[in-house]
Amino acid sequence: MDIVNNILNSNKAKQVTKEEILIKLNTNSQKILKQARQNIDFAKPIIVRDENGIFYPNTINIIQGKSGVHKSRLVEIFLASIISGFPREEHLGFLVSQSYKPLCLLADTERNLNEQLPYAIQQIKRLTGTPKEKDLKDFYPVSLIDVERHKRFESLKILIDNLQEQKEQPLFIVLDVVTDCIENFNDPKASLQLIDLMNVYINEYNITFLCVIHENPNSSDKARGHLGTELMNKASTVLQIGFENSESELIKVKYLKCRRSKRFEPLYLVYSDEVKRLVAANDDLIKKAKEQKAKKANLKAVKNLIKDYLLENGETAKSILIEEIKTTHSCSVRTVKDRLKVIEEDKELFTDENGTVYYLDIFKRGKTVFYNLKNK
Repeated sequence: MDIVNNILNSNKAKQVTKEEILIKLNTNSQKILKQARQNIDFAKPIIVRDENGIFYPNTINIIQGKSGVHKSRLVEIFLASIISGFPREEHLGFLVSQSYKPLCLLADTERNLNEQLPYAIQQIKRLTGTPKEKDLKDFYPVSLIDVERHKRFESLKILIDNLQEQKEQPLFIVLDVVTDCIENFNDPKASLQLIDLMNVYINEYNITFLCVIHENPNSSDKARGHLGTELMNKASTVLQIGFENSESELIKVKYLKCRRSKRFEPLYLVYSDEVKRLVAANDDLIKKAKEQKAKKANLKAVKNLIKDYLLENGETAKSILIEEIKTTHSCSVRTVKDRLKVIEEDKELFTDENGTVYYLDIFKRGKTVFYNLKNK
């Protein structure tokens, strides 16, 4: 663990000499050059679905979504798949590599210790077919909820170091939720410290991370804070989970980022009260939800709103216009952006009540995008 301590301990980092830095970087360079002279054997995925690699070893991965969209229940399925080591119907088609036998660390920061977290562990047991009276093998759940926030980063580091030294097997680490593992997720220094720690671990040791993170509470699909922004850049796979629309129980799992492949088709689920877990959605529910979504903020209605608003108000920042459409039609920002994309790409024209034809003029002033209508 000397590598981790030297790089991430701020007091020791100041004591690193010029010679030590050059030796470290030269060793790094020689290792890269040696690998570049050989055939590259790319790592096989540790979890697949429909023959598509989802998670790979020695990577940072993300599950993001709004509050209450079953992020942690999706995590339970992944953990159950890994712990089981063989496919079950409850795993929704996610299959673990038979050669991957890690210790799974679940570091939780939100659920209470008397009911919520123990119940989640019971759910993982059910998903693996394990009686609740029996402990799961190769599973280490821990809570940081009673650790003072400013001590969580160091506590997490000490825990991972200890497990890494004790166990010869790989580590699959779930941080649920990752923003609670540092003192301030909007602080660039604290955010980069955690990301640097994860980068060192995945490059120096056989460790894989799955980070659960909330999206901004407003209409944005962005993961919270500076930490969310930086994690998105570093992650290999990013999954987004959320309801297809506000009027449907249909849950959509979307692949926002797949570093090793094209983005896969989304997965549709529902939460079943009967079996108390996520299950595959049937085709009728998927079709109905998509039809509801298509009716909301249809293209003609959005065009009419844009025409009326811009003719009355003149040039308008794109963000303001998006908010106006979203509020009027009670739809998501993503839906609005989808409609605007069609209007822009198809170069749609607008006609007022007098028959005057306009086109949509799009321009930037500084970093802000503006819309305006101009005579054809």
